[in-house]
Order: sequence, then C-alpha cells, then structure tokens
Amino acid sequence: MPTLWALGALLGGVILVLVVLTLTHMDTPVDRTEAPVAPSTVVPAKPAAPPPACFPLAPC
Repeated sequence: MPTLWALGALLGGVILVLVVLTLTHMDTPVDRTEAPVAPSTVVPAKPAAPPPACFPLAPC
C-alpha cells in the first residue's frame, strides 16, 4: 500500500506542477508592432544540384 501512496503522490505532484505552469504562462503574447516590418532584400541561394547517381557497374 505505501507504494500506491508514493505513486499517487508522484502523479499528483506532476499534475500540480503542470497546472501551476499552465496558469502562470496564460498571459496573452505581446504584439510587437512598434516598427514597420520591411520585406527582406536578401534572396536565399538556390540549393546545389545533387551529384549524378552512381550505379554499380556504371561509369560515374
């Protein structure tokens, strides 16, 4: 029976921590619209083409 009490206390502690964390992190996110957002002028590079496949008994 003490084992069940220990497991119950452990499970209850985990549930309590999750509830407290949920309640403390329920604030609404702050909208960061102070400055206008400009589109990026940097264009990402195109990925390099993969090398041709080498099959057994075929010249690479």
